Amino acid sequence: MGCTSSNTYAGPHGPGPLMMFQEQVKVMQRQQTLDVRSLTMLIWKARNHPEFQRIVLELVALNANERNSFVGIEFYLPQLVHMMVHLEIDWPVNTLEQFALMVSQQSMHLALQMCWTLVGLMEDYESEDAEGNRNPGADPLLYNRCATLLEKLEVAVVYGSPQCTVFEQLFRDGKVSRAELAELEKADRKAQALLISSQVPEKLNTGMFDGRLLYKRWKARGGLHTERWIERRFVIGHRVLYCLRTSDNFLKRSIPLHDCRVVVPNDPPKSHPWYFELHEMERDRKYLLAASSQEDRDAWVQELNKAINAPPKGVEGLKPERKDGEADIDVDTLTPAQVARYGFYRSERDFVRLLTDICEELRFEDRGERKTKLRARLAKLEIPGCVYIPLCGSTEAWERIVRVIPEQSTAFSTKERCPCIMTFETTNDDPERTQDVATYLYQTLGFDSAAETLLDGDFEDSVSLSYVSGNGTDPEPGSPSENADLASSSASWESARRRALARSRFVRSARSSVTSVDMDPQELRESVTGGGSSRTGSESETGGLHRTETSQSVDMPNIWFEYDPTASESKDEPETEDKKNRKPSFAGKSALAGAAASSSPSTSAGEGTSSERPEEVHDRKSLQVESLALQAIDFFEKRSRSIAKSPGGANGNGSTMAPPLSSSKSTMHGSFMSTPRVATRPKGVYLAALGKYLLRDDASEAEGAPEKTVKPSPVHGEGPPIGKLLAKSNDDLRQEAFIMQLIKFLHDIWADQNLALWIRPYKILSTSQSTGMLEVLQNSNSFDGIKKDNNNIRIGDFFRQKFSDPDELAAVQQRYTESMAGYSLVCYILGIKDRHNGNIMLEEATGRIMHIDFGFVLGMAPGKDKVKHTNFSMERAPFKLTPELVDAMGGEKSENWARFKDLLVQGLLEARKHLDTLVTMIEITGYKSRLPCFNQPGGGVERCVRELKERLMLNLSETQLDKKVRAMADKAAHSTGTIIYERFQLWSNGIAPVLY
Repeated sequence: MGCTSSNTYAGPHGPGPLMMFQEQVKVMQRQQTLDVRSLTMLIWKARNHPEFQRIVLELVALNANERNSFVGIEFYLPQLVHMMVHLEIDWPVNTLEQFALMVSQQSMHLALQMCWTLVGLMEDYESEDAEGNRNPGADPLLYNRCATLLEKLEVAVVYGSPQCTVFEQLFRDGKVSRAELAELEKADRKAQALLISSQVPEKLNTGMFDGRLLYKRWKARGGLHTERWIERRFVIGHRVLYCLRTSDNFLKRSIPLHDCRVVVPNDPPKSHPWYFELHEMERDRKYLLAASSQEDRDAWVQELNKAINAPPKGVEGLKPERKDGEADIDVDTLTPAQVARYGFYRSERDFVRLLTDICEELRFEDRGERKTKLRARLAKLEIPGCVYIPLCGSTEAWERIVRVIPEQSTAFSTKERCPCIMTFETTNDDPERTQDVATYLYQTLGFDSAAETLLDGDFEDSVSLSYVSGNGTDPEPGSPSENADLASSSASWESARRRALARSRFVRSARSSVTSVDMDPQELRESVTGGGSSRTGSESETGGLHRTETSQSVDMPNIWFEYDPTASESKDEPETEDKKNRKPSFAGKSALAGAAASSSPSTSAGEGTSSERPEEVHDRKSLQVESLALQAIDFFEKRSRSIAKSPGGANGNGSTMAPPLSSSKSTMHGSFMSTPRVATRPKGVYLAALGKYLLRDDASEAEGAPEKTVKPSPVHGEGPPIGKLLAKSNDDLRQEAFIMQLIKFLHDIWADQNLALWIRPYKILSTSQSTGMLEVLQNSNSFDGIKKDNNNIRIGDFFRQKFSDPDELAAVQQRYTESMAGYSLVCYILGIKDRHNGNIMLEEATGRIMHIDFGFVLGMAPGKDKVKHTNFSMERAPFKLTPELVDAMGGEKSENWARFKDLLVQGLLEARKHLDTLVTMIEITGYKSRLPCFNQPGGGVERCVRELKERLMLNLSETQLDKKVRAMADKAAHSTGTIIYERFQLWSNGIAPVLY
């Protein structure tokens, strides 16, 4: 995996950072896949040598679309973003910034992860905290850096890679292979990243809207911050409203506009007739503003609304062409795919923020009423058709949210916050369940013209296709046999149809989320009724189809380039005379006409070059079918709507037959049709016919092509798939997310060595400084809950009572031992404390334990350092272990107890080999960090690193370490401090102890 596959570095007396960097670059350049761990460490260690960073960008650009490399990029993303913000501000070349913009074009999911990370950092450096008080750690330079990066990220997402549509056509025409397509796309992403990075301004400049206003600030739960009006200079830039002191332009405060609303009251105060308000929804604050004239106020309202709602401005080379008289970028000037990408990106951010806002609202409700009010609130929740649970990776299976399930959602009654478990019905939108998150979003929203050529020109002037039924004859239009034949499509065609329909709805939802906000009512009415715009999916008066929003690209190969050392590269082929004279398959015709005309066995549609591998031919055909399915669906939907609007049907007599095509005749040669026919069938029928023809065995199967099988959807219990998340507010989850990253790293290095240490990393997503969400550990209960539900039963007795079969009990105890060893070692290495029994979960069916809640880590502990230089803590043991927990293994004389010690030794020895990686991750994350674990009295990051090295026992030999670890386990099992802490938690919080 990308997060563990690298060698360790030389020790402190080895080569210096510069020489090490040069040597490692040479090694990485020879590798076929990108070692992201080595890359991340080298960037950090060579941070004082920015001249080498351009080489790093070349390495990233070379391998960024290789799946294993991308997994590594995603794993180390927090460190890469942290360095991008804090280091590159002093570098002459924005290497990491360009890297971020490159991968954002490839994965919108990754762009969202970076966005939420930047939002948290941005809040760290703003001028005032959430309560409106001055922030002692304010840094206007870093704040503006984060705001600029957010804007650049949005530009990269919305405008994407402009040339990819051209490259896609080349691939579909068979002019380039998949490998060549991947190279072209990488080059285009790199070029666009450089363009965006260089042209979006970093500083507040004169081109931004600014002026002077009178203002007061209002806190919803605290009243007015000041009673008097103050004159300030305001500047709109990077979707932020900057408030500056007029005398010296000192930044007083800044207001992110992504979640704001402008309000112009009907009855302004007489003293300030040009008064308006800016409501900051997330923090429940509002700003009272007064302009000097109506013209001035209208200008401010217009510019603020534009900054809140309008898509980002493109840079030269990315801006869409504008007609004469168009003043600025708005939704109507974007292409359909750009509108859809902007709609999806904003909808997902707004949806996640809405979930955490619900938790914040319930925090102020009576604790006994929280569950009822949560379910009532969720019952009214409108789910956009283009959102998903973002607790996943780019290479994990795509799951879209369909609806919320209020009755399976609940709220917790804690004092300071209100965490909520929210439950959703989900769908993968893919009958074969073959697509991951990045691929689905890329293929669905990535392009404008996957199927445009199917509709370009006059369809009636193209070759008309005869509908081929099962018996070789044409059924009457609208007859039962026609409908029956359509219903009996092959499994592959049905799979493509369902996938295309789901994508069509997804794109419509993404686009409507933008148009419903950003278009005025008249424009929206014209869009819905088909006022002539080619982007609105309207039909012409003659019934001909125009370009629709369903024409988003689905005709693309997989986004990932899988490295295959045995595959032949087309660029290495000798250039033959035939290759020199090769022409596009669809030259001079629409894609549909070309596909039909070239459908003979020797030149069937999509076969491409003779050098293509069989699986590439098969993939191209399948993707073409999916595109055709999407077009057929669009036609049938429009026909159904037109029929529904007409009494008695389209012909006034109840018939559902669509108007015929033109009566022009056309002759097609080859195996598909050889007799001239009059075109009398609806377009959708012909599209369906061609799709089924392309999937016929004699047309689509090639030697070596993968079998076309439909995979059944996995069973998720009874009913549809269910997704759960735990949403939180008033809680900074970034420290927990970082510790979980370290836990995942330990999990991977132990798994790579096939060690039996079992731990269960789970997803944690921080969406701001005070909000986020976590993966729900299902089918588990805390030690505290198990004891309270079972009359304070001992854990060992619980196992023996639940598993009466001796073999089954032995298997459960073994799994329990392996997980206890894994988490004991994790808690020891990372210095995790506050291990009460509400923070330790048990999978009752398997016997495995899991730890949650990492508020005290890397040397922190309840009571420790509360007063400066105070080191007192009840949890003095290296990890939590009591006689009761040992008894659940089988006792101190059991084989499991000896195995427990063996696993501790093996895991610690392996962790020592990766000291440099652990230290580097801590150093990067702790650099200028606000996380509590890096701001302890007595040293901060340096202290964390020093204590980590001590716990890894670097001064001991393997024999000495073995002896000490076994003694450490015996000591932990009988620690007086652990017993005292168990009793303290029972007395203070009512948490049941595990004692004897």
